[in-house]
Amino acid sequence: MQCRLRPRVRPRSTSSDGRHAAALAYASRHLAAGARYGLVWRLALPHLAVNLLVFGAGEGIAVHVNEAVDVLLVGVVGSGTVTVDDASHAVAAGTLLRIPRGARRGIRSGNQGFAYLTCHRRRVPLRPAGRGGAGRG
Repeated sequence: MQCRLRPRVRPRSTSSDGRHAAALAYASRHLAAGARYGLVWRLALPHLAVNLLVFGAGEGIAVHVNEAVDVLLVGVVGSGTVTVDDASHAVAAGTLLRIPRGARRGIRSGNQGFAYLTCHRRRVPLRPAGRGGAGRG
């Protein structure tokens, strides 16, 4: 499921909401400077994980399957292609895409690079399940 985000209220200017502008500037600087790619910021709440990923032109994440969680992906800067179970989705700033758990997925940035947020239920870390085994907590 893909949709274009349409704010119900007018976006605030950078002077009234510096946090939004700072996040966009941060992602833009990473793309422009050719700085470290991949995960560049993370917010880990008790039941929610939000990640900012940045990739240069043609970079991305190889096709894989995530059986653990559904993922909400939001384009922030630039554009890319997200493949979900053989269907390709063009994603740009302001585009929202839901990626269901168990789907084969891969992400490739466009010619100008791509920065996006992922949001999903926080995964429970693995912990020992007693003697001789590991399991979920």
